[in-house]
Amino acid sequence: MILVFGQGVSAITGNQDSCEKTTNNLSTNSQDQGVAFPLLPYSGDNQTLYNTINDEGLYPPVRGNYYIKYSGFGFSCIDKRSGYEVPTHLLSEKIINAGWKNLKFFRNSFMISDLSEIIQIDETRFCATRQENHTEHLIMFDQNGIKWNVRLNSAISWHLSLLGSKNIFYGTNIIDIETGKVLLELDKKYDLSHFATQDKFALIDDSLMIDINEPAILWTIPEEKYSTAKGFYGDILITINRKTSLVRYYDAASGKVLRSFKFKPLVKPWEYAGEPGLIVGKSVCCRSGYVVDIESGTILTRKKCNIARGMFTGWQYFLWGDKEYLFWEDIAGTECIDTKTGKTLWIKEDSYNVSYQKFDDKIYKNTFHFENEKDGEKTYTESLSILENGSWRELARVPFWDAWRTLIPTDGLSLRPTRYGILWLPYYKKESAGPSIIAPGTSKILKTYQIECWSEQNIPSYALVGDTVIVNHDGLGINLVDLESGKIEYIEIPGATSSGSSSFESVPLFASNQYVVTQDAKRNIVCFDIVKKVFLRKFEPSSTSGFYLRYWTNHLFVGEWFSLDWYIINLETGELVKIRPGILGATDVGYFISDKGFNLLVPGEEPRCIIEGWYFYNAFGGNIISSFKWLHLPGYAISNAGAIDLNKKVIIQRSFESNGSFTMPFIAHDEIWLTDLGKTVKLSPCPSFSVKRNGKTTSGDNEVSFEFKNTREDGRDLVLKGEVYLVSWGDDGKAPVFAKLNEPRHKLGPLLPGMSQEITFKVPEPPLLENNQKGEGKYFALVVESNGLLDTKNSILSDFDKDPRPLFD
Repeated sequence: MILVFGQGVSAITGNQDSCEKTTNNLSTNSQDQGVAFPLLPYSGDNQTLYNTINDEGLYPPVRGNYYIKYSGFGFSCIDKRSGYEVPTHLLSEKIINAGWKNLKFFRNSFMISDLSEIIQIDETRFCATRQENHTEHLIMFDQNGIKWNVRLNSAISWHLSLLGSKNIFYGTNIIDIETGKVLLELDKKYDLSHFATQDKFALIDDSLMIDINEPAILWTIPEEKYSTAKGFYGDILITINRKTSLVRYYDAASGKVLRSFKFKPLVKPWEYAGEPGLIVGKSVCCRSGYVVDIESGTILTRKKCNIARGMFTGWQYFLWGDKEYLFWEDIAGTECIDTKTGKTLWIKEDSYNVSYQKFDDKIYKNTFHFENEKDGEKTYTESLSILENGSWRELARVPFWDAWRTLIPTDGLSLRPTRYGILWLPYYKKESAGPSIIAPGTSKILKTYQIECWSEQNIPSYALVGDTVIVNHDGLGINLVDLESGKIEYIEIPGATSSGSSSFESVPLFASNQYVVTQDAKRNIVCFDIVKKVFLRKFEPSSTSGFYLRYWTNHLFVGEWFSLDWYIINLETGELVKIRPGILGATDVGYFISDKGFNLLVPGEEPRCIIEGWYFYNAFGGNIISSFKWLHLPGYAISNAGAIDLNKKVIIQRSFESNGSFTMPFIAHDEIWLTDLGKTVKLSPCPSFSVKRNGKTTSGDNEVSFEFKNTREDGRDLVLKGEVYLVSWGDDGKAPVFAKLNEPRHKLGPLLPGMSQEITFKVPEPPLLENNQKGEGKYFALVVESNGLLDTKNSILSDFDKDPRPLFD
């Protein structure tokens, strides 16, 4: 937390009144919803957490001896030779994002501001970009200050990266690390964000070869660049033309063709390896999941991709490796493959998808596991576990086949806890003839609700509403299965006929307490009333108008209304209302939409503004906010990004400004659990504290005093503790480009709720300007590193912090 103040007492202007008008007595205790703000992460599921999407650029997927796995909240690190996960405390980040005014802190060293992109050169040096007045600045700095600053023409879309050990590649320029001198400028006609490199050479835009040590342009590939797969093998550039299958080995230094031959994968006559893509060593990954030896055509391994991560097939799930290791990810974990032999070196079970459920005040977890592999085709299982005394105990495990279904929260899961036992919703009739009840802890089937006319080749879709299971197994109607009585009723779609194909595949199915929306055999949208047990109506989808069902879209019910991508539809009347795309969530009366801010759209009314656009996007991370899903609790909206009070129209707090997630926050007692890419972050209640600057100064205004108070008021004895210090600030009231963190640190706390502490500081030295000259030191900032969040309502802040801030920041 950072607060800015002027040196003299006259510079203090309390804005507490304006804050109170904004927050208006918002209670921090929302125990009736199971959540009490504020909250902070206390568990990162062995992740190094970060708070900005830009941090991902600091750590490429393969870094030295480690393979980096990202989630929306942080990253974990796997030793690529052994598959062992490195403990997160060994990966503490050097750069801390303050989440305010684009400030970043380098641990115990210095602070920087207004920098767009940062790369780490070595243990002490960093390089960053900064835009100012249509001019791009490239700045090198270490703990002692700015080493050099190069001004370039506008380069907002340029990418910053290291090129070998001596140069930086930025836009059209190759720049010397030591001096900042532009050594080589390339033609802007090349796509300069696309390049491959090794120790001596770099291939720019799949066509231009350069010597990265000179640096100098060497030669240009004569081939059609976008139809060719390319990769380095030592000082050889290997290309495979996707149209002609011609392989060429080029000498990287001269461009001389050393060898050429046809690429001929040795597949069976009825098989197709697919287009060549990623080249690692002398092997290539092909679109259909084959890894092929380029020279011999030998199939080293094959991975069938039908449920790899659930959404796509092909080479993108062979993640980038090096000449020795190739990494494959699917829904169950990570596999490391030897690029020369195709043999699996290790498999780490690390499910791509983790879902939590609550039933009868108990918490359950669904996750996915690798089961077996035969002829490149893997089989998987889904498990259900219960949380008992802080540990997970597995209750059941069943076959798993379709990762698409997992994109539908909860209803896409195959195992559900009920008061009759563990409910299993099978994929195939050969596994079970219908929804089944499993004895917890045994996977023994106690009862099966047999679905009549369920063909062997059809894959049903399911939803669970109370004690009723809804089944769509043929697209001709839906079955309603009563778990208590065993009664099964069928609601037919009038005039429905099969599509003519031999099977019916699983389709999206969504259900509320009264309505069901799914697809028929011809992929028309069909609607039912399951209370009256009648078919309502049919809609023909349109891929051009946003009128269709998709697994990853926020399809939500508000009474008799249902949301599509660009429409909401009235299921009773058939009325269509076109809306701006991007449903974020829903309440019992309307939809959350992102349209110039955070709004509530009640059908039949104009959108109601909850949070204005500039504040909403600034607080939660700009345009990416539309990818978050917002959970509605009475009076609140909560997402992976933070929380909003709907009645008071204020942002309560922020959580993560990183890339969004298709997952919904899970409320576990007084905690919020956030999940993304199989990782979980738990947010639990934390202390809140106020800050007030005392008017008194001593030693000729060379000292300043602040009062800190633990303001938590809900009865939780949460102790506030941490460190506080001052840092120099820009003479114009703006954050300095660079400021040392060399001021004395003072211990804060421990403070129980209601307790306060006064701390006196020496005023810091003036900041360094861009030319490394000292400023006048008109202003300074107070930095608090603690286990709590600032209570802005009860703090007296300066004019520099008068912009609206969350209630807890």
